[in-house]
Amino acid sequence: PGVVGTISAVILLARKMDMKNWENVLLLFFGIFSFSFAFYIATLVYIIIFANKKFKIYAICIGLLFLYLFQNNELVSHLLFRFTIENGSLAGDNRSNVDEFWYKSFQHSSDYYWGLGRAAKQEYNMGGASYKDLIISYGLIFFIVYIVTMLTIAFKKIGKKEILIYAFILFVIIYQRPFIGSISYDLLIYVPVLLLVKQNKKSLQ
Repeated sequence: PGVVGTISAVILLARKMDMKNWENVLLLFFGIFSFSFAFYIATLVYIIIFANKKFKIYAICIGLLFLYLFQNNELVSHLLFRFTIENGSLAGDNRSNVDEFWYKSFQHSSDYYWGLGRAAKQEYNMGGASYKDLIISYGLIFFIVYIVTMLTIAFKKIGKKEILIYAFILFVIIYQRPFIGSISYDLLIYVPVLLLVKQNKKSLQ
């Protein structure tokens, strides 16, 4: 669910959720029925912050209809409503298996800034996928440089109007699937820049 939801959300957001395109309608359908919490949150935040008023109204109506129709469905309840706040944190978030006590001590060491090496993720977050993986493996300094570099490249291509959209997309990817160095996931980071450029040209026509 996370992979389908993340990919669907990234492409939809980079295309500014243009529902006049039938491909985007399919992506929305795939994302909704992937029951990916990341997809729901990403699209919801995008709609609240970036969508126009008319789109917001349509989205709210469709969302409420979806919840009404599936409110008694056990699968939906299990997959969609498993996230609750417990002890001040989000229960049901399976992004990280990192021991929090160890991570807090790690933050107070010099390794926090320079990392423990590429293989460290496998040792400290086996089976997980979190932005913490990048910090553990490569250090906070690399993490910051990488984010700033990607935002700078994107800004030069798309300008300040869409940079906030790309920054949000980058956040979604790094939080959900921080597998930089893997071609397929690197494409998720690079392609949205091209899609936003394409959307800009389309809106000017």
